[in-house]
Amino acid sequence: NQDGSIAQLDSETGQPLGPAIQTGAVAIKALAAAPDGDFLAASLCMKRSAEESCLENEVAVVRLADQKIIGWFFDTSRIFTSLSYDADGETLAAGDENGSITLYKTNPPFEEILSVSAASPILSTAFSLDGRTLASGHLDGSIRLWDLTNGQQLGLPFQGSLDGISALAFRQ
Repeated sequence: NQDGSIAQLDSETGQPLGPAIQTGAVAIKALAAAPDGDFLAASLCMKRSAEESCLENEVAVVRLADQKIIGWFFDTSRIFTSLSYDADGETLAAGDENGSITLYKTNPPFEEILSVSAASPILSTAFSLDGRTLASGHLDGSIRLWDLTNGQQLGLPFQGSLDGISALAFRQ
């Protein structure tokens, strides 16, 4: 929502499932639902400049059953523009506008597992079904594959749309 809240909608009717989740944010930069549907990760812009750019970013993990924020990833120096869970919901990928992707454990205390870096801002991320490969879509239109066992890029980037890669998925 425009007020920084998160609304849960019925997939068939589009009607709200309850009151919106109040985050205290001025904008939401990215969302990801855990595969089990129990949790939601939200990249929240907490403060904006006069030019409307995000100055301070936090990632909140929300338990949807009671709409409570159960944890935070604090790294206010980075603006996370993409979030995605792996297939078992135990790892969260957070891509940022500087071209870095950090993997976090999703159980408190939300420890960093791995970090990789590319030259272009991240717009999207997706895990392979086995969780060993991560795809990243970039503002420059490139798509990169990452080996999550060692953090290395797999081969050269693919060139996609010149408008940037805003969504990715692996085939099941």
